[in-house]
This record gives sequence, structure tokens and C-alpha cells, in this order.
Amino acid sequence: MAIVRVALARQLAYAITAEERAVCRGRGRWWTEREEAHATARSQLAAEAAAAPAMALCARCLVLDSCRSLAELDAYTGLSAGAAYVGGVARPTGRLRTDRVPVGQRAG
Repeated sequence: MAIVRVALARQLAYAITAEERAVCRGRGRWWTEREEAHATARSQLAAEAAAAPAMALCARCLVLDSCRSLAELDAYTGLSAGAAYVGGVARPTGRLRTDRVPVGQRAG
């Protein structure tokens, strides 16, 4: 089953990046900076403010569903598909992280 999840995650990742419809395409460094600011926020307001620019991009993206599926399949931790993910579970952007999963990584 794990092999199937990995294969599906890779297919989704390729589809998202290969198509030019992803609004965040080409913004890797910028996106990582938003994720780091969000992950290290010390208040709900600061977390929401750090995530807001990225969430604005997600709001107008045509591949949002694919990003959501990828974040869930890959147990992603970071900003994706209009939410803050921790171990593949969507959380409100204002919720402070208490886990130890590094940003941009999978849980477990």
C-alpha cells in the first residue's frame, strides 16, 4: 500500500508542476519563506499573516484539488492548497504548530 501512495504522490506532483496552471509555479524559495514564517509564528495573528500571501495564491489556483490530494497522500507539513498541513492533515492557518515535523517534510 505504501508503494501505491508513493506512486500516486509522484504522479500528482508531476501533474502539478508540469502544467503551467499552478499559480505558485516557480515560487519555490518564496513559498519556503512563507512556510518558515508560518511555522515559527508565535501567535495566531502572526501565523495567519505569514500564511496570507500564499493562501491568496491558492485562492485563485486551478490545481487546488491536486495540491490538496498531494498534501494528504504525502503526509505533507507546510502550506498547501489553501491550508496549513501537519502530517497530511489540513489545519486552519492560524493554528500554531506544536509538532516537530520539519516544514516541507512528510510525517513519520
